[in-house]
Amino acid sequence: MNIIIPLCGIGKRFQEAGYDLPKPLITVFNKKMIERVLDSIHYSSEDNLFIIYHHSLEEYGFSTFIKTYDLRIQLIPIYKRTDGAAETILYGIQYIQQHHLSTTLQTLLIDCDTIYHVPILEKLRRISTSATICFEDMESNPIYSYVRVEDGQIIEIKEKEKISSYANTGAYFFQNINELQYHCDAIIQKNIRYKNEYYISCVIQHMIDATIPFHAVTIHRSNYSSLGTPEELQRYLHQHLSLLFDLDGTLVKTDPIYHKVWEEILTQFNIPMTDYIFNQYIQGNNDSYAMKQLHIDPSSYDIKEISLLKDKLFRKYIDEIVVMEGAVHYIKKMKEGGHSVCIVTNCNRDTCHAILEYIGIDHYINYIIIGNECERPKPYPDPYLAAIRSLHTTSDRCIIFEDSKSGILSAKGVSPLRIVGVDNGTNRHILDELGIKTQIINYLDMSSITTNEVNMTHELHHMIERSMSNKYPIKMIHLDTNKLKGGYISDVIRVEIELESGETLDCVLKYENDYTSSLTKMAYTLGLFDREYYFYEQIRDYVMICAPKYIGTIKNSDYLSKGILLENINRDDFVLGLDLNKENIDVSLKVIEQCAIFHSQFWNKDLSKSFPHLKKHNDSLFKPVWGDFLRERWSLFSEKWKHVISSDTMNKMKEKVEQFEDIQDYLSQGSLTICHGDVKSGNIFYKKQESGYMPYFIDWQYIANGKGVQDIVFFMMESFSIENIRTYRDLFKIYYYIKLKENGITYSQDTYHKDFEAAICYFPLFVAVWFGTTPNEDLIDVSFPFLFIQKFVSVFEVL
Repeated sequence: MNIIIPLCGIGKRFQEAGYDLPKPLITVFNKKMIERVLDSIHYSSEDNLFIIYHHSLEEYGFSTFIKTYDLRIQLIPIYKRTDGAAETILYGIQYIQQHHLSTTLQTLLIDCDTIYHVPILEKLRRISTSATICFEDMESNPIYSYVRVEDGQIIEIKEKEKISSYANTGAYFFQNINELQYHCDAIIQKNIRYKNEYYISCVIQHMIDATIPFHAVTIHRSNYSSLGTPEELQRYLHQHLSLLFDLDGTLVKTDPIYHKVWEEILTQFNIPMTDYIFNQYIQGNNDSYAMKQLHIDPSSYDIKEISLLKDKLFRKYIDEIVVMEGAVHYIKKMKEGGHSVCIVTNCNRDTCHAILEYIGIDHYINYIIIGNECERPKPYPDPYLAAIRSLHTTSDRCIIFEDSKSGILSAKGVSPLRIVGVDNGTNRHILDELGIKTQIINYLDMSSITTNEVNMTHELHHMIERSMSNKYPIKMIHLDTNKLKGGYISDVIRVEIELESGETLDCVLKYENDYTSSLTKMAYTLGLFDREYYFYEQIRDYVMICAPKYIGTIKNSDYLSKGILLENINRDDFVLGLDLNKENIDVSLKVIEQCAIFHSQFWNKDLSKSFPHLKKHNDSLFKPVWGDFLRERWSLFSEKWKHVISSDTMNKMKEKVEQFEDIQDYLSQGSLTICHGDVKSGNIFYKKQESGYMPYFIDWQYIANGKGVQDIVFFMMESFSIENIRTYRDLFKIYYYIKLKENGITYSQDTYHKDFEAAICYFPLFVAVWFGTTPNEDLIDVSFPFLFIQKFVSVFEVL
């Protein structure tokens, strides 16, 4: 294949921006721009590479520089300023033919300022027609040439006119160099220009008019980088990749060492080390967490001394470290390529430095982030947020390499460009369970890691545009991928949608995460996603209490709902999740008052007709599924929590588990209303007003047709300490009853008392057993089950 690169422009925009060197010779991460372009196309010894350049570049030793790079490159000097790329190419082809430099017909034209991250030559060698490389341009400003395509064939091409969303990258492939020469000459003879220049797009349209077939070969926008303007160059420099690596199990295998280290440490506590203890309580965890998980009396040790001893023992065995194959070479290569490298680990800093120095990459690391030095270690996102801040980058320019569940959960918390799961031989099930699509067993073949996958940011961008463009005239979509809130089943990020009118919609996007943990599986079993979609799509506009404004539901390419866009109330005039233990009691009573207003609005309405997809508790979605689940988990729950819950209370709980279907039937008859289902202070934004706080209720995924008092019971358990639950229980119970009466509800005290007790034995009992039997590695907050169960028991015991 002939590959021709024209370099005859004067680079005026770069001159005006203060660049001293011509554009091809500007440095881009330790190499000249033209070097970066040549590196990216991966041409072979069978290809003929030509560079047409203006002779003025010789003032900078251009030909000597190119020959130093590759002697095979053939240089074609030109001594005038041409009227566009087509005239330059025509001159170059004539020069090639006059000097008999090539007899090859296939010819590729590429720009001197475009770097490709995918092997475009391989794509082009396989096709039988001429072609352009194009991508889907989602922006509204037409700055490229665009093609209109039918059945993969280009039927029209226009310069700077968006006749479709398919824009050309500047790579044009021709099956016959003689045809290219003929049509270049033809448009010049006919004076076919665009804004006084002979563009290659003019040549291609002339060829299409002559029935020469052209196909569109598409790549993703992220598969190439244009450096054609100072702004694009700066954007490229500022948006280069940051590679964030976990250490243990990701770059090195240290588990055998740590097994020995902890064996010596635990000897002083008379705990024999086993593989089960190591895998369950120690592997991948920080020192403090490991000691707590082992239930070692905290008064018997100083965690700082434990950490120092661990570091000392680790150095004793440091020569037993096993480096993941190819890891050192890959990090050096990426660092030399201009990318940043950061280590994000839960191990101690001294140990981390010792490992990096031992394997010889300490000088290639920009920053080291230690989990224990952050406010919260992995599995919380804090360590990776700290790395992103240190590198002055954004999460969508980061690739994170992890091997453990806690590390992957931490990584997912910042929505990076990509998470690469390192299969170290023991964790494949974890990578699969957490939906890690990119998995490696070593670092030998990493060519596809930075190029081939569309990241979550782009997927969300496309879903928003696909779902909302008919409703709103969208000009631009901005995603802030740092999560505002992350949960067991959904994540929340901020989205700004610029409209053609100049208005901006400030939104949050709550979207389904892609974990396949036990919690996510249960979320689908409970219909949590669909229930929240239903609330916002069908019910939200009718409720008389405050909730975020519904913007729209986003759908994937199969038109399946994947998230909801809501009004962003994460503003200065709102506070999320007040600690009601510390607030004036009036704040809590306001929440209860609003619940009473909400429940009164739908009290005893025939909701099966108004909202037919709103389920009662004895619907097949819940019955017998929930009861079967509780009975299946009961033996595990009772064994695990027998030292926390008294035997009498455990037996009473077991009775309620056996009666669970009866409880479901009871809560599905009599006076019913719409229940939020998950009322707690953590699911409430409080708007600041002169008269106090006004609650805005979020997270409606547990919505159901049931007893309103269920919301009050759960609010009490989830929002208050055990001491305050005991203090406020009777007050909250009677206050809610009075507020219902004030809203015109007829409700006997005897029935209300029965409903209150049934509510305690329903969802709170289910949550206690559900989370109380969920593996720690599936939990974001490992302390939640213990704290919730204590609260539940404190209420349940007084029934």
